[in-house]
Formats: sequence, C-alpha cells, structure tokens
Amino acid sequence: MYRRFVVYMCVNMLGAVLLSQVLLRSDEPTYRWDLINDKKLGGITCISTFDMTGDGNQDILVGRDDGTAEVYSLDDSGEPRLKASHSFGETITSISGGYVSSADHEELVLATYNGRVMGLTTQTSARHTTPAASQESQSKIAALKEEIASLTAQVQVANQKYQELSQGHPKIANVLSALPEFPINDKFVLNQDEAWYTLLIETHIPIDTVLLQSNAPIDIQDVEKSTAIVSYSPPDPDHGCFLLATYRCQDTTRLELKVRSIEGQHGTLLAYVTPHMEPKTCRLRQYKIKPLSLHQRVHSFNED
Repeated sequence: MYRRFVVYMCVNMLGAVLLSQVLLRSDEPTYRWDLINDKKLGGITCISTFDMTGDGNQDILVGRDDGTAEVYSLDDSGEPRLKASHSFGETITSISGGYVSSADHEELVLATYNGRVMGLTTQTSARHTTPAASQESQSKIAALKEEIASLTAQVQVANQKYQELSQGHPKIANVLSALPEFPINDKFVLNQDEAWYTLLIETHIPIDTVLLQSNAPIDIQDVEKSTAIVSYSPPDPDHGCFLLATYRCQDTTRLELKVRSIEGQHGTLLAYVTPHMEPKTCRLRQYKIKPLSLHQRVHSFNED
C-alpha cells in the first residue's frame, strides 16, 4: 500500500529545532515520531530525501548549524536510524543527494553558510582507481588551484588600487570610501540540560576580533573546538560593566561560546564583531539576558 509522509522541522518555544514525521491519511494526519537530539548536536537547518543506501527507499538527509551532516534510514517500524554522519565545522545551509560525479555511486552534496560546496560519496574502494583516472583527477585539481591563484591575484590588485585611490585626492576618497555591510548568522539559545547558553557568531568572511561586553554578571567558557585567543579586561561593576573580553580569531569564520548567567540577574550582552576586511568596520549584536534566564516553558504539568 502506497503511503505518503511529511517530514518537517520546526522550532519549539525553547528555540530547539526538531525533526518530525506525519503520516498523511484520507481521514486525518497521524503523528509518527520526533528525532531526539541525544548527542546535543546543533539545530537542524535543512533537510532533504534521497536513496543513499540503494535499498529502494528514501533516506532522510539532515544538515545542522554545527556543521554536522547526517543520513537516516527508516527501519521496518518506520523509525529513523542513523546510518552515517560527518562534521564539516560550518553551518550547513543546504543539503541534497544524487549522482554527481559518478553514475554508480550515491553522493551527498551540501553548501555551507560561508559559500563552500562540499560532497561525500558512498564509493569506499579507492584502490580500484585506474592510473588514467588518477591522472585526470590530478589535472583537474591543478587547474582549479591555478584558477584560485589567478582570482586571488586579481582581488589583491583590486584592493591595492582601491587603497591608492581612497588615499589620494579627497574628493575621490569621499566617493570611494564606504562601510561594507556583511551578514552575521548568530544564535543565543539556552541549553536546558547544562544550564548555559550557546552563543554562535558566524560570518561569510574570516573574523578578526569579537569584543564582548555585559552589564550583567555572566561567565564565558570556550568550546573544545575553539581556536580563538581570549583576553579579559578588568570589570567595572560600579559603572555597569561586569564583563569585557576580546576574542582574537585565527583564520576562522565561526566563533562559538558558552555563556552561563545568574538566575535573577538580567541585562544585555553586547558583541562587537570585526571581520578581517578593508576598510575596517564593525557590527553590533545584542542579546537579552532575562531575569528568569534559566527557566523554560513546559507544555504539560506533572502533578507528581
């Protein structure tokens, strides 16, 4: 019997992104399952379906904001089972499956927030690659490297020309000088199990520094995969400054931190994001720390 399903993602009242499935029937839809985030991975940003396992059934492809890509298959009872996963370290904005570079092996293709397009293949036996195919791959890689080097040189020449013109005649400088705008992908959500907030700041271009300032007492902790160097300035509680920290990033477009607040102490966390670009510019992001910052909404009451 042919059955139709709807797989969707939604954000609940706590800011957590859930993946669910609903069975469509002629009389009424039937709720089937929720995908539980037991490993405390990032929120789901995109989903798709494709037969990655080659069994004739559609598998569920999931991309997360922590850079994790996952492939789920449905078992005989219709429950999702994790088949494969890989972490790319960047927010995944789009994911899909298909036959891209090979007609015999399924491939997973995804795009990240800063513009990278990457792929994974089900082909596992690299030793069967013929010398001709290996030589062809090396030639393609060399051609791509030459193209990247040429584009990099063109960008450097354009930047140098811009600097010369902007520092020349005042009228020309006033016309050319402009503050470039850059988008920021950020989130500030509560981890209800660990009682701390996750602060994520991500841009399209490498981040130079991030300055954090708070008028409420908070504690900042780095995540294990962070490579940023932090330096703290003395706080000034009398003038409403409980935290002043500077993070110097090293060739990264992403900064993730843990923020622990004190229940009952409210205020605002300010983040001044400065990317590695010319002319120098900065964007301000504000995150509210509420008085009941560690409380969460519940949808059912347990009388016990």
